[in-house]
Amino acid sequence: MTQAMSRTEAEKVLEKQLFQEAAESAQRSARHDSRFAFVAAGSWQADMLRRTRDVAIVLTPEALRAVMAKSAPAVVFLPQEAFMSMEILEKICAETSFGKLIIQERPRD
Repeated sequence: MTQAMSRTEAEKVLEKQLFQEAAESAQRSARHDSRFAFVAAGSWQADMLRRTRDVAIVLTPEALRAVMAKSAPAVVFLPQEAFMSMEILEKICAETSFGKLIIQERPRD
């Protein structure tokens, strides 16, 4: 007999799936140790990233610099309203020795 999963357990499973998919699809840079992944705006992945405690939500280059200067958290989420170009992201990531998984929310195609 199987037991129904609680909402908390289900969210943990989805969170693990989200991080695994992001890590597998992440693009590496030759200039630093951080990796970049992308989620669609309004997707369940973007919604979950907004609710996950172990993820830094960053809206400005200054906030990204502050997060990148510390070893934790290992995952950074840039919501669609962050409006940071890849050029800015690459520059900030190259300034630090900590590699992070940076997940950007992008408009749906």
